[in-house]
Amino acid sequence: MERLRLAILLSGAGTTLQNLINRSRAGDPYEIAVVIGSKPDAYGLERAKQSGIAAVCIPRKDSPNTDAYNEALWGEIRKHDVTHVVLAGFLHLLRVPEDFRHKIVNIHPALLPSFGGKG
Repeated sequence: MERLRLAILLSGAGTTLQNLINRSRAGDPYEIAVVIGSKPDAYGLERAKQSGIAAVCIPRKDSPNTDAYNEALWGEIRKHDVTHVVLAGFLHLLRVPEDFRHKIVNIHPALLPSFGGKG
């Protein structure tokens, strides 16, 4: 079976990322190519670095609008020859380009933006 190359997008502590790292090391058929965080202080970026995984912060506030932010995200994702994307508590709107349709998993327990709760 061909191993998947994942990009993990997160905004926080990275507990799901840690579970994915552990399962990958246990032999699950994927590798984590890059972790992208939306906040510089997201601990998930530190978890990635400690595990030898490329970690990149692309703060939402640095982009003038959602389209520019998505362009920056997809530009970074494509640099890492990723086959699939995991949204692991990623708290921003992600517009999915045609070449990634049906290649994204959202781990977050809420359907955003409709059911994200306060904040």
